[in-house]
Amino acid sequence: MKTMKRVLVGAIFVLMAAMAVEGMFFNQHFRNRLGPRPELAGTFCTTDNDCASGECCTMHKRCRSQITNGMCYPYKISRKETCDCEDGMKCQVFSSMKWSEVYNQKGSCVPEDQWRAVISSQDLKVHDDWSDKNPSGAKIWLGNKFRNSIGYSSGVLSGRRGGRKRRSGEQTAP
Repeated sequence: MKTMKRVLVGAIFVLMAAMAVEGMFFNQHFRNRLGPRPELAGTFCTTDNDCASGECCTMHKRCRSQITNGMCYPYKISRKETCDCEDGMKCQVFSSMKWSEVYNQKGSCVPEDQWRAVISSQDLKVHDDWSDKNPSGAKIWLGNKFRNSIGYSSGVLSGRRGGRKRRSGEQTAP
């Protein structure tokens, strides 16, 4: 009986050691395949002055080149994960993306004279651009859900309270 326990403990120990060794090789395989972390590539910097012209210092303290063409992400730019567009250009969010969450928005670099702010007073609308001329109630609700969220949460627009509140001194007419 004692030998059986010893064999069982030994087998469990060997199994645990084999799992640890396999994990080491598995992790090493991924490290070799993926390479170094891309956000840590580039020269070290503390401010934008430490970088060359056409580069900026990101939040990871590395010099990165400014975006000349292609996709730009306003949320990443505001958090300094990536650089802004080059001089004379601004990141214009695509019209299909301007109502999505700010961390999902993307756009392209356009000249400053063609750039428009993402949300202005003219952009507030009852329903979305891509709906038909006579939108259904569901489309109107989806278009207005952010605009009316304050009113609905306070109960002003929903009509759940049955009109205005009466003061304690007021009474209804008999």
